[in-house]
Amino acid sequence: MPLEIEAKMKAVDLGALREQLRAIGAERLGESLETNTYFDTDDHTLKAHDRGLRVRISRSCETQEKVVYITHKGPRSHGGLKRRSEAEVVVASADEAAALLVELGYEPRLTFEKKRERWRIGETDVMIDTLPLLGDWIEIEGPSEAEVVAVRDQLGLEESPLVKASYVAMLQSYAGEQGLPTDMFRFEQVESASM
Repeated sequence: MPLEIEAKMKAVDLGALREQLRAIGAERLGESLETNTYFDTDDHTLKAHDRGLRVRISRSCETQEKVVYITHKGPRSHGGLKRRSEAEVVVASADEAAALLVELGYEPRLTFEKKRERWRIGETDVMIDTLPLLGDWIEIEGPSEAEVVAVRDQLGLEESPLVKASYVAMLQSYAGEQGLPTDMFRFEQVESASM
């Protein structure tokens, strides 16, 4: 099963980050708006075992092309970077994927939107993510810990603290602290709440 190896950090200056990505020869692959829905059993079996089950709709901001994925993430391994197994398949319909998971005993527990700008250098991907309530983040994913760390250093981010918490955990924690609903996070909700 493929292994996800990732460094995640809070983004401070997106303009400077993009300049540095260009300077090291990274290629901008595009931008998308994602809707991620996480599923679990009534007794939260997956969460209890540090696993994730997700249906993601990814729509290109440039072409409007839509791709739907079902993803299973295994438990995190110990180490300097976030590491976990990840199996992902492309499916034709988000509604049919959700219906299948419900038939198997999983229910939708949380949905959140994310804007993702994707860059690539060699075999390593750099994502600039923007989330409701949480703001801007950087994820660096690659085939090995050494390659992820090398790109992180090339971007001048070696002093940026690594965050191992998932976006799901961070969103639920923030919402709980603020007394907000903890099952749906959309950009339009944040924009209307700030007016």
